[in-house]
Amino acid sequence: MYTKIPINALALFGTRLRKERKRLKFTQQEFAEIGKIKRSSQYLYENAGRPPTIEYIAHIMDVGADLQYLFLGQRSAINDDMVTLDRITIKKVLTSVDRFCRNEKGELLDLEIRNILAEGIFVALSEQKDNEINWEELPKMMDRLSA
Repeated sequence: MYTKIPINALALFGTRLRKERKRLKFTQQEFAEIGKIKRSSQYLYENAGRPPTIEYIAHIMDVGADLQYLFLGQRSAINDDMVTLDRITIKKVLTSVDRFCRNEKGELLDLEIRNILAEGIFVALSEQKDNEINWEELPKMMDRLSA
């Protein structure tokens, strides 16, 4: 079951995904293979047909996809102060956001809402001095950020 996402948010994500794939010099088929999906799914992701899965996002991140650009439209700036999060941590955060962002029927909330919450979590994690993530505290952090 897919949640209805406003076409403009999905279209923006799809356009950015296509640009990012081309920046990384991959064909649709190659990017689909990296993301462990069919080429037809890659086409749908790029053309506002459906939102990508968390697993897909984790796979394309491994080849250098700029998640900040995909979700927020701003290119990541690499510098010495930047905190890097490993693939497992990013997947845990995105999975937690998807579990948290559901309506009364259990359907996912809009992609824009999930992106805002994920961004807040990533910013909060990047501001931690010890880089330790207390996974038990994550639901409380999401409650604070969504208030």
